[in-house]
Amino acid sequence: MKNADKYYILQIVKETDAGDETIYKNTDRLIGGYLKKYNLASIPTDNIVLPSDYIDTTWFFLNNSQIIYKKAGLSMRLKGLTDHSELIIRGHGDVNNNRVSRVSAEVLARSLIELGLQASCRINITGCNLGRNSNISGNERGTKSAQDVGAGSFAALFQKELYRLRGLRNRVHARTAPVTVLEDGRKETFDFASETNGIHHQAHSKIVFTIDSVGVQNMQFAY
Repeated sequence: MKNADKYYILQIVKETDAGDETIYKNTDRLIGGYLKKYNLASIPTDNIVLPSDYIDTTWFFLNNSQIIYKKAGLSMRLKGLTDHSELIIRGHGDVNNNRVSRVSAEVLARSLIELGLQASCRINITGCNLGRNSNISGNERGTKSAQDVGAGSFAALFQKELYRLRGLRNRVHARTAPVTVLEDGRKETFDFASETNGIHHQAHSKIVFTIDSVGVQNMQFAY
């Protein structure tokens, strides 16, 4: 049974990053899992390839040579989302700089608004570590509160900017550890201590970020 009226995957990769092969493979697995789990025929997916000379500004994100011809399609799909939809954001997480594939939380939020996002849909960020602060690492993720772990994270800043710009109250899901996708579409995060062993539904590995009508954020561990 579907838990959203629409699903849409927005994938952001870097033009010359060999590691993006993993992103593509895991996205294919993720799509397969969604199709089977929710009995879907397909999921609209857009791939944004950032040029090697990418500069992290909203203008550059929206007008660089790699995205300019895709804007109409991106806009159509973002405008088509409702409060009951799910937007899935894919890309490499950079916890030290709060970026997904070189794009900051604020620039991504502004760009999505400019492209037409107008719904308080659920947003599932599947990049590594984008739900935790850069000063939280190792087993601290298992002992501290969700607020302590995630208050300064990419996901928190992204949600806050969407609210500031348009009053959106998107429920955002983000991981506190590196994440991968298994062949059956299930997601695993790597253990906090060594980050070498994959665990499905690892405790404290995902934070759900909510924001109220006056912009106050709340964070809870999903499990």
